[in-house]
Amino acid sequence: MSRPDARVVAIIGTTRRSVAFAKVLAAGGTKVVIGGKGAEADDIARTLRQRGLPVVGAPHTAAAGAAELAIVALSWADHANVLKLLSRELAGKVVVDSVAPLGFDAKGPYALPVLDGSATEQAAFFLPQSRVVGAFHHLSASMLDEASWDKPVDTFVFGDDDDGVEAVLSLAALIPGVRGWRAGRLRDAQQIEALTANLIAINHHHGVRPGLTINDHSAGSWLPFAAADHSAAPPSVVQPTEPSGLADEGRPTAPAFRDVLGGSDAALQEGVAS
Repeated sequence: MSRPDARVVAIIGTTRRSVAFAKVLAAGGTKVVIGGKGAEADDIARTLRQRGLPVVGAPHTAAAGAAELAIVALSWADHANVLKLLSRELAGKVVVDSVAPLGFDAKGPYALPVLDGSATEQAAFFLPQSRVVGAFHHLSASMLDEASWDKPVDTFVFGDDDDGVEAVLSLAALIPGVRGWRAGRLRDAQQIEALTANLIAINHHHGVRPGLTINDHSAGSWLPFAAADHSAAPPSVVQPTEPSGLADEGRPTAPAFRDVLGGSDAALQEGVAS
């Protein structure tokens, strides 16, 4: 299998996270095609090309057909309707589902029940001939936009196809500061998808942008960035990254959930804070 940076990667969807995925991967030299409805994808790609990034736009089916690997970054509302149309174009390919099925009401974000167990498992149902892997669920658009080796964040990778998981671990390594960890099979993705609601709640209540990093509890210290050995059993303790962005008096800011998510009803449906 070729390395992810030598591939054409499709980003399925035109959400803020889709655009952020396209920018960070294209900035590293990966050829990206954004799949969307109507002229949306073309408009986004044109804007990114003006910044010198190798991105093109196409309808969902054309984008899926042109790519060797696809990242699903749709809204949860569009997830099933789009994926069930792409089974032929994505057959035999690694498909990374990053969608967290969340709802939002006056009390805040919460995990939605999914008949298939999780968004990742739903993707596997609609794409039976694809090598579906779950990853990047809690990486928001803002975190991807600000991806940096100085701000390490980990992502849990779920899959039943070992080669597919390895491809996604390699893909994660192309995003500055991101480490991928084998975290279980497809059936285990539902826990981290649901955890995204808790991270959004932390963002709301404490004014921080929380991520996850793996801590080697037995050593009593943070793992160095280069210590992500994907062949070894993952450490058992997960800790949030060091808080940042507190108000001057030490009291965290707490914007409304709508503000946290970008201020629009469309943003509320993207399934993860932006």
